[in-house]
Amino acid sequence: MAGEKPVREMDTILIRVPDGMKNKIAMRARANNRSMSGEVLDILQREMGQARTERIRELEALCEELEQQLASLFAQQSITRDRLESAREELMRRKLVVSIDEPGAPSGDT
Repeated sequence: MAGEKPVREMDTILIRVPDGMKNKIAMRARANNRSMSGEVLDILQREMGQARTERIRELEALCEELEQQLASLFAQQSITRDRLESAREELMRRKLVVSIDEPGAPSGDT
């Protein structure tokens, strides 16, 4: 494993495993031409890498969902803005109609 510290400088942990697991690790290590420590380290590195990859996928999916929701909100905001503009124009038109229809009523001009 390139770029690693010499064994004497590496962190050390002692773990207890259920009955039979030590033999399974030993058999797996022999099959992979590694020491038991090397085999356990490989298992841990792959598992931790896989968990990280899965979490990244989850976060990417969440980002995509949030982007879709944000796009939907922007579209709704645009529709609301258009409706407000239409309502303002209609109000101005009605105000003008009222001022024309009623003598002495204030006009839309101020």
